[in-house]
Formats: sequence, C-alpha cells, structure tokens
Amino acid sequence: MALERLTLTDPRLPALLEGRPVPFFCSPIWNEVLEQGLGARAAYYAVAEGGVYRAALAGVHLKFGPVRMFYANIPYGGLIGDASAFPLLASELDAQLRGEGVHEVRIVRTAFDAFDPPAGYECTEAVHHLLDLGALDFTSPRPYPSNVMRNVRKALDDGVEVRDIEAPDQVDRLYDLYVDTMRRKAAPTTWTRRFLRALYERLVVAGRAQMLLAWHEGRIVAGIVLIRSGEIVYYFFGASDAEALAHRPNDLLFSEAIRRSAADGCRTFDFMTSRSADEGLIRFKEKWGGRPKPLRIYRTELSRMHARLWRWTQRAAGSRLGAALVRWLQNRR
Repeated sequence: MALERLTLTDPRLPALLEGRPVPFFCSPIWNEVLEQGLGARAAYYAVAEGGVYRAALAGVHLKFGPVRMFYANIPYGGLIGDASAFPLLASELDAQLRGEGVHEVRIVRTAFDAFDPPAGYECTEAVHHLLDLGALDFTSPRPYPSNVMRNVRKALDDGVEVRDIEAPDQVDRLYDLYVDTMRRKAAPTTWTRRFLRALYERLVVAGRAQMLLAWHEGRIVAGIVLIRSGEIVYYFFGASDAEALAHRPNDLLFSEAIRRSAADGCRTFDFMTSRSADEGLIRFKEKWGGRPKPLRIYRTELSRMHARLWRWTQRAAGSRLGAALVRWLQNRR
C-alpha cells in the first residue's frame, strides 16, 4: 500500500473523509484556518487498500526560516480511519516527508486517540484537562467550589460583564490582550493577528466557535475562544489585561463558558494543553474540576543539522529578548 498525499483541493479528499469520524482539528475547515492564518500548507497522508482508504494523518507544513516542519496537527492530532493501519502509514511517512524537504516531524496524541506511538520517535509528555459537564449541578446556586464562586461573585460585584464578540475590530483588541499576556509571561506568541482574524471569519461567524469578551467600565479586559465539535467544547485561547485581574474577569468568563457548554448539550469541556512546568495554569484548570489526561508529542528529526538549528531557535525564543523579538515579528504579519 503506497502512501498518498492529498491537499485541501484534491478531488480525492471527499472519498477519504466521507463516512468516517474526522477529529475537528483534522477537518478541512480547521486546516483552512491554519493555511489562511499561519501561512501553512495542509496535507493528508493516506494509505489505501483495494482502492479504499484505510487511514490518514492530517497535518500542516510550516516554515521557520530555513527549517521546515510537518506538524500533525495544531493543536491536536488524531488519526482518520482505522488505527490498526497507522503503523503502516507511519513506516512510509518519514521517507515521504524527507523527500518533500521536511526536516522535523511532530505528531500529537491525546486521550481521545487510539493509535499506537510511531516507532523511533522521541516523546514529550504534557497533559490536557477534561471537565465532565454532567458532573456539575447547574440547578444549584453554587455549581463550582467555594473559592471559584467567591471569584465569580467578585467579578459580578465589580461590574464585569461577559458578552459575545460583536464586531471584527474587537478581534484586534483580543489579540492585543494576548500579546500583553505573553509579554507578562516572557513567552513568544504562538498565534498571529492574521490567524485570529481567520478563526473569527471562518468559525465564529459560521457558528462553529465563540469569542467571549469580559467588559469592565466600558473596556474589553479579557477574552476567550471556544471551539465546539460534537459533544466537546475546546478552550482554545485566552488573554487578559493585567490591570483588570483584580476584578476576576477570567473566572467570570470560564463560569459563563462552562455553563453555556452544558446548556448546549455538550458533555466535555477540554481545557487543552498544559506543559508540566505550567503549574499556575494547571492549578487554574483543576480548580474548575478539570482532570488531567496524558497528551504526548512525538518528534523525529529528518535532518540533524536543521533540527539543531530549530532547537537553538527555541531556546533563544525562550529568553526575554528572544520572546520580545518573536512578538515583534508576529505583529508585523
């Protein structure tokens, strides 16, 4: 069985996707957001038997200066089709990507995925926190732990309000808050302004995602992005104004987001990825009742020289000066 590469415009793509579950972050609409927002090139690598597709791995080709990476997928991966066919797919994948000039491959595996780890890949451990919405009693005046309820009441008493995004220009305000948040953490910005606009245009306007904004005294002081897929709601993105944190806008935002998700019939609220070193972020997710589940990022080098260059770039970006440089470059896009 030969490995086939399909793009978003490939006429074979419907035959690959129809009649089988497709994880949201492997779907064409999500890959369109990544292409428009990050300048990535989406691809599906598939194996077929007897003219019938058995499995496929979706991902994007990214270019960081001279380094080319295939990432399956951002932020989550997921196999399309028969998990038992993944070892065969993986055995052909490295040679295919090396021939396409890729220097490094990354494959993400979450608690939702059933495929076996790819042979010979290094593994980085992380977690994603899942909240069982059915375990919360929203008929009670206190659906959350007492410390959370205190923060929610504080936000309400201080006049914080949660509203859906109302105009495209508010996307820019949310992005500016994101840049400020990353600056406080001395971290590089992963997402671009163009990406957030693409997410708004393709998902929020179409009703596939929500942007919730916290207002205080006539200003947007925090915001989050939620993406729904079936019975799962993903907390994809969040940002806040440091000067407003004393009013607890983030607690009110998450309280409203979780309540809405349950009211809409969703069963799981996924707080998404946390690195083990992100202790404050992990505590925030767990105070709502989120339970950690393993998330693994598998990586292999197809070019040692380029992989070393990428490692050096990552270390540089982790410094305050490097993070500031990355933010400056991102804002020019």
